[in-house]
Amino acid sequence: MTRTTLLSLSLVAFAFGCKGDTDDTGDTAPEADTDTDTDTDTDTDTDTDTDTDTDTDTDTDTDTDADLAFTLSGTALDVQTSTPAAEGLCIAALNPDGAVVGGKTVTMASSSVGASGAFSIEGVNDTPAFGILVSVFDCDDKTEDLVFTTATPVLPDVYAGVATGDEIGGQYAFSIGNELREGMEQSLAAIGGPGDLLKTGALAGVILDAAGTPLDGGTVTGSSKTVYYADSDATDGGLFASTTTGVNTSTEAAAGGLWIIPSAPTSEYGAEAKGYTFGSALGGSNPGSAVFAPFVAE
Repeated sequence: MTRTTLLSLSLVAFAFGCKGDTDDTGDTAPEADTDTDTDTDTDTDTDTDTDTDTDTDTDTDTDTDADLAFTLSGTALDVQTSTPAAEGLCIAALNPDGAVVGGKTVTMASSSVGASGAFSIEGVNDTPAFGILVSVFDCDDKTEDLVFTTATPVLPDVYAGVATGDEIGGQYAFSIGNELREGMEQSLAAIGGPGDLLKTGALAGVILDAAGTPLDGGTVTGSSKTVYYADSDATDGGLFASTTTGVNTSTEAAAGGLWIIPSAPTSEYGAEAKGYTFGSALGGSNPGSAVFAPFVAE
């Protein structure tokens, strides 16, 4: 499993060759020759500077934005069962850069989840500075709501240097079924927590070792709000607590190492577990969906 965290602060830099419009420059030169000596000096300097600056900037920007189109592919997984997500769910690659500065998230390309959770999103046309979000959600034509909309980040270094026609494979997109969402809401409400994740949104994830195995005793750092850790016995105080020990204070391997922060503020989040080292990243949540990101030990 590739290492994914929340939203990276790293920027991706692309270097493109700059080429001016040679036709415009050629048209200017004959006009300069027809003037007097004084006019020739003046016109040549003015026309050359204007054409070179304008053409270089315009051509470079337009060609870069219009031509980029690459593919993101991988597997969509159900968080509760650790098995492939349901075939037919919708999946999309989102650009979150606008939302980070107070605007909106933009859908760059979309597709659907295939057999065995496989997905291939073709036509991704941008390289967001804050990462790509791969969102799994119910399609508009579904008569029944099956999943809680989720977004799994792909970090900028994964697609650094990508070119048109490239395919970036091996990615994971996590899906939370509505059965699990409702169970989490009931368990949160039972211990005085927020009981409507559709209203609050959430930041959620798992804590795993380098091989992708869930860990016991992991904790999330950097949160100003309560972090809720799931256990494997929902009949004993709900998913996030026990009748004997109270509210859970760390991850449980048998519960997949799952944690959740309802209405998570934007912050730098990290993870800790004895004997393991994890990275940290900027993250947060939006109403109506869950940003899902595993912390995988380095």
